[in-house]
Amino acid sequence: MTDIIAEINGITFGYAADRPPIFDGFSWQVGAGERWAIIGPSGCGKSTLLYLLAGLRQPNVGQIAVEGVPVTRPRARIGLILQSHGLLPWATVWDNVTLGPRIGRFYRYKQTGDDPAAPYPPAAIPPERSQAWLARLGIDALAQSYPAQLSGGQRQRVAIARTLVLDPILLLMDEPFSALDVPTREDLQRQVRQLTAERQLTTILVTHDVEEAAFMAEKILVLHQPPNRAGTIIANPRMAAADFRRSAAYSAVTATLRAALERSPTMAHEAAP
Repeated sequence: MTDIIAEINGITFGYAADRPPIFDGFSWQVGAGERWAIIGPSGCGKSTLLYLLAGLRQPNVGQIAVEGVPVTRPRARIGLILQSHGLLPWATVWDNVTLGPRIGRFYRYKQTGDDPAAPYPPAAIPPERSQAWLARLGIDALAQSYPAQLSGGQRQRVAIARTLVLDPILLLMDEPFSALDVPTREDLQRQVRQLTAERQLTTILVTHDVEEAAFMAEKILVLHQPPNRAGTIIANPRMAAADFRRSAAYSAVTATLRAALERSPTMAHEAAP
């Protein structure tokens, strides 16, 4: 039986009392090592669900747990990669990637041992780990550059390295490739897919692109018009196959995803993202 890494139990969440909630009694489980994508129409709550899992927002009702511990705040072992990169513009690539370890040393007296709920990064991450991730992502030569001097793909690689250096148990990605040109996007998709497979890292990717969802995820959660009480789950067991993007199985999954989205009612109102 697969261990459960993330579990959402009967949550209700909304941004305003005079509008329908985005989630109403919603439950979902994510197993260890699974790679998920979340798709759905604009305003259905894709990013909101990610922020709830990251501890950046709290449900009005119900509970979210990661590693069996309620998520009441952001934690170092829950990594989040944003579309906008979230890099410090005044810091070099090296300083951005080593931000987590430096924060960990600053809070070293607040460390709580092996407690998975500890919000702070480990205090003793060696510099060699940061250097290894820069090299693995092909940006080690840019260590002393600033974000403004980098391309969009390079900035996203820095954001990925900064997150992976903390060795997260759960990696959340909010449309991380959507602003990139097609060759760069596909190259990063392949690289992230390979890295997460090697590390057996549990990942949840929010995307609006059915092709990306099919390529990146073995399971896809389709959200619909709020309030979401249960999403549609579509299995994609062949996603790890070689040349999957050119296969009939890939075409079949993308067609299934499009059909699921077409069955989703048109938004009657625009909910928060």
